Amino acid sequence: MIKAIIFDLGNVLILHDKEKFILEVLSKYKISNRELFQKVELENRLKMDYGEITSKEYIKNINKQTGSNIKEKDYYNIFFSKPQSKLNTKLIGLIKELRRKYKIFLLANNNKPMHEFIKLKNLDKFFDKVLISYQVGLKKPDSRFFKKLLHGTGIKPEECILIDDREDYMPKVKKLKMKTIVYKNFNQLLRDMKTCI
Repeated sequence: MIKAIIFDLGNVLILHDKEKFILEVLSKYKISNRELFQKVELENRLKMDYGEITSKEYIKNINKQTGSNIKEKDYYNIFFSKPQSKLNTKLIGLIKELRRKYKIFLLANNNKPMHEFIKLKNLDKFFDKVLISYQVGLKKPDSRFFKKLLHGTGIKPEECILIDDREDYMPKVKKLKMKTIVYKNFNQLLRDMKTCI
């Protein structure tokens, strides 16, 4: 019997247009080498997602490695502005309904600035528990990350559904006997949920 539904954050709860974000940053800070920027940004974001570096260090490293002069506040204003980042309002509506019957958790491979954005938008109120990778130095699909989330809830992995946009995570998640849905769009999610619940 399903007792909990675990949602991912990026491209599930918050829909992010990475292309528009990259183009705006490159244009605003006059960064000509897109390939270098993307490589450096990804390397440092992964470190930040693990809690290995702070947001200030993330920006500092990008500036040092690309020869740019990005300002932290401006950078995140671009990142979180529309249309780069949009809240999946249909999904929020569904979560409100699901909370009547199930525990609803948020489990994300992400960082402190994103966590602060969630709190700023008061999104954490829709979840019974929120766990972000930077807090514990673990990421999906590591089974220890799921165990941290479920610790103290009395809920077993086989009583959960994971909804995530990363299909490559699912084989490891299924080994925990957890049901999975790969999120592509809202209507597809509704169809797939009928077979899980």
